[in-house]
Amino acid sequence: MPLIILPLLAGFLALMPWALPQVLSVPWADHEHDSQRLVQVALYVGVAMSLALRAMGRDAPRCLCPSPRWDRYRWAAAVTAALVLLSVSTAHRPAWALLEAVLWGGMCLLAWSLATASPRQQAWLWAAALAGAGLFSLTTVLSTVVGMLQGIPPLVVDAIPGYSNIRHWNHVQVAAIPLMIGAIWHWRALRVVRWLGWLGVVSCVALVWTTGGRAASIALLGGAVLLGLLLGRKAWPVWWRWSLCVLGGVGLGMALLQWLPAWLGVPAERLLLARPITPTTESARLELWSRALDMAVAHPWLGVGPMHFANQPNPIATHPHNVYVQWAAEWGVPLALGAIGVVVCALWRMAQRLRHLPADHQALYPGMVLWWGCAAVMIDGLFSGNFVMPMSQVWIATLCGLAWGWWRGCSAPVTVAPPASSRAVAMALLLWCVLCAAALVWTAAMFMERMHTFQSAPNAWQGQVLELAPRFWTMGWFE
Repeated sequence: MPLIILPLLAGFLALMPWALPQVLSVPWADHEHDSQRLVQVALYVGVAMSLALRAMGRDAPRCLCPSPRWDRYRWAAAVTAALVLLSVSTAHRPAWALLEAVLWGGMCLLAWSLATASPRQQAWLWAAALAGAGLFSLTTVLSTVVGMLQGIPPLVVDAIPGYSNIRHWNHVQVAAIPLMIGAIWHWRALRVVRWLGWLGVVSCVALVWTTGGRAASIALLGGAVLLGLLLGRKAWPVWWRWSLCVLGGVGLGMALLQWLPAWLGVPAERLLLARPITPTTESARLELWSRALDMAVAHPWLGVGPMHFANQPNPIATHPHNVYVQWAAEWGVPLALGAIGVVVCALWRMAQRLRHLPADHQALYPGMVLWWGCAAVMIDGLFSGNFVMPMSQVWIATLCGLAWGWWRGCSAPVTVAPPASSRAVAMALLLWCVLCAAALVWTAAMFMERMHTFQSAPNAWQGQVLELAPRFWTMGWFE
């Protein structure tokens, strides 16, 4: 992995929630989402540029080949790229479709670069994940307790620092909790990391429980159950640690929601779980899924176009809260089936590798944690927009890249790609770098235009933000 990617990604994971409100503060409501999107595109530009420069070096075949059987997948990658270009070119708004393709391509490039990371680089990425989610959760819980003790109203459901919506933070938690548990194992020799790490995990679980993160809870529990069913007693080291974290997190959550407020006399309507859970969210999801399936039936081969679920306004959301029907509706059924097949095959082969490793093998525990995280992310994708929001997209790419790197480390030595293949990869990366740079320029221009719009007509803008529907921007509908 190019060395520059490590500080870029580590900074994004560890500093983004704290830095954004101060560095990129903008005047409109729920601005964190838009700021995160701008920085995310800039991160992808940095990744693409570093990979393109590495591809032109002499060691490009060895450093950029993420699979020991790369030649088998070249044609599949070429067919996928052709289908993506066709879907983009036939969309009603090709520019927006291309922007969505750049986002997904950036996720793939980031995962690809992490798959080629050295063990030392991977260890620092684990540490960045622990700092980014664990310390954030711990400080959020502590600030809530201190605020309540001082008579300051506790956090409400939409006010987690650095996030526009608590559900965006829930999406991150699904990928972050397994990574945090794996990071504690990687840095287990340091006692302070162990203690702070477990406190961070328990705080993160407590925030899942107190904010009513049902999809996140189902995803984490479902991934752990599948891991236990596939590996049996081998999964016990992960299971008992996760069970203790759940017990500690629920206990801490009850203290935040019930015991401490009752002692201080805080009204119930001012607690973290400020919105009651009602059946309306389920009916809304069914309506969104029905709309997406109708689009898939009407445009089965190439879909309506990437991001184009947001091209047909509805009163609920700009994405269907299900990544699988979203793929089918926007990218076409062939690409959706191919993506689902890749996910299932990767999880199954990784599980087979885990089953064949000895119980005392050094790679077993991190492999189980990564498999659990990947499975949980895909389960969460059944009910949420975790593959839509900028922060969760980067966390998912990080998780998948580390899992890919684990698989690569447990596989046979990488076969060096032929020179022609290396040159083709270099040219493709250079082209993608140009696209990412153009996307960054366009994104920054739109960002500045939004600033100008608010400054010139703040009252008109405030009327718009009453109906927020995040997709690429906070106002996700196409203009």
